Amino acid sequence: MFSLNTYKAIEWCVYRRVPFVAYIAPGEKKGRFFSAPSLLQKPLEQAPKEGFFMGKFNEKSPDYLWVPFELDGEQTWKQRFSLPDNSTMPDPAPLPDTKREDYIRDVSTLIKNLELDGRKTVISRVKTEYFVDRSINDLLENLFAASGGCFAYCCYHPAAGFWMGSSPEIVYYKDSKAHNFFTMALAGTVGKNDEWDEKNITEQEIVAGDILVRLQEMGLDPYVFDHEDRIFGSIKHKCSLLGAQPGQFTPFEIIDAITPTAALCGYPRDIALKDIASIEKHPRSYYGGVIGVITKKETIAYANIRCVNFHKSRFTFYAGGGIMPESVAENEWEETNKKISSLMAKMLTD
Repeated sequence: MFSLNTYKAIEWCVYRRVPFVAYIAPGEKKGRFFSAPSLLQKPLEQAPKEGFFMGKFNEKSPDYLWVPFELDGEQTWKQRFSLPDNSTMPDPAPLPDTKREDYIRDVSTLIKNLELDGRKTVISRVKTEYFVDRSINDLLENLFAASGGCFAYCCYHPAAGFWMGSSPEIVYYKDSKAHNFFTMALAGTVGKNDEWDEKNITEQEIVAGDILVRLQEMGLDPYVFDHEDRIFGSIKHKCSLLGAQPGQFTPFEIIDAITPTAALCGYPRDIALKDIASIEKHPRSYYGGVIGVITKKETIAYANIRCVNFHKSRFTFYAGGGIMPESVAENEWEETNKKISSLMAKMLTD
């Protein structure tokens, strides 16, 4: 996955909190790593020509954080003693776990409200685990090895902290030589061997329809060109691929129009955001936001849906589910358990 010196560089950057990103794209066997020590000296005034970006839930691209591609693994390790030391920063306080009784009560009340008008709202929860006998490189290597069709990453930015995740949901992809970009409607969750029920089919149709409308409102002419199931560990999602020519719009103007999608927020968006604010007791931060990379060859952005905020041995997992009028609160809680367990199993695979 990485050279020995790159693994050493990752551990060094984690220990000294030097900004970095390590990631692997779907279908690739080798990961990429870059550190960005300059971020500890002065913030970026504009987006770099090549780099990793991350945005919070419901945040627009001008406010995204960037990790520019400065030093690769070999260079980082070679220059390690000259890199700035950020390790004295105070540790963030851990988020309290979402209580099952609170979730069931609030989601049950939400379902009754949704039954009145057929809306959808995505409600998330958090769970913290402690991995005291696992190194960051062990967890990272396991996650990358099991990434399959997902974009897997690990990063540190002084304004965001440490994050790790694996996402199958493409928000925007365009090869620099291609005329069209494509995006993805990914929703509905069942066990990988289970049949689709009406609730999950309807949920996916809402997500795909919402993306189509948002692109049409920009004056674009989107089309759906593929339908398939996407398997993520022990679960699967329904997926539709959509494409269009970008016209005069930049990648980030299109991303801003699409996000947060109905798969991460709900529908209608404004009402769903109010539901989320009134129910969720934790900040979503970068869960449900956008992560991705821009290079000379391509621009690709993913929804940050299977993610962990970590520090030392503490790992806070985020997971959410689309609440529909047909939902059952206890089933939705179990769905989030499956999502957390699926990501945890990838990280802990021996």
